[in-house]
Amino acid sequence: MSASHIIVEKSLLKSQAFKKLSGSGKYILFQFLMKRKFSEIGKGNWVCTNCQELVFTYKEAEKNHKYSATKFLRAIDELIKHGFLSIPHHGGKTKGNYSLYALDGRWERFGKEDFEGFEREKIYNGRGFIEKQFPAHRNDRQEQHIDTQK
Repeated sequence: MSASHIIVEKSLLKSQAFKKLSGSGKYILFQFLMKRKFSEIGKGNWVCTNCQELVFTYKEAEKNHKYSATKFLRAIDELIKHGFLSIPHHGGKTKGNYSLYALDGRWERFGKEDFEGFEREKIYNGRGFIEKQFPAHRNDRQEQHIDTQK
């Protein structure tokens, strides 16, 4: 199997999950499918060797595909919600700590009662406004103070 080929099952192309994807979702899905590597096990039988550890960085999406971080993130979220991807490892801010993506077969059950949907785990990066959380005893004192003001 040469590197210039991509294998896409007909069932994937005909699935409700694929049909409901946006153009960006489909484009990024095909980019993930092109990242797969296959090894032959027996004559004519091929197996994907890296389907559980695909790397696709935001920098790569921007540089090679002209996708902003926001647009790329929306496509990733959509692929997760439709059952095409999961994230076994969330990368961090340190150099070389990339997110690892796994191709997922949940898309086959998309739209059915037993479909197991989930969303990307949101990780707070320390930026922006967040509501302060006070210890319980401090909250009680604040409520008492508000009541005495009335």
